[in-house]
Amino acid sequence: MRERDARDNNEEFNIKRKQVLVDLFPKIIKMVQTIGKEKGYTLILRKEPNILLFTDDQVDITQEVIARLNSENSAK
Repeated sequence: MRERDARDNNEEFNIKRKQVLVDLFPKIIKMVQTIGKEKGYTLILRKEPNILLFTDDQVDITQEVIARLNSENSAK
């Protein structure tokens, strides 16, 4: 019975996680576009394991995107 409960909880967690990501992804895209325009970038790539072989941390805007989204969220 415990194994089934664990599976059910895991499934429920995964459903909620997917919904959060579905809701959050458009906000992330919009923020990335805003930062890209502000900084005059011509290209912004999604950082994925095994896709980008090397990136310089100076061009990684991940933390800035997170900080701005957090700031927007706390202002609401």
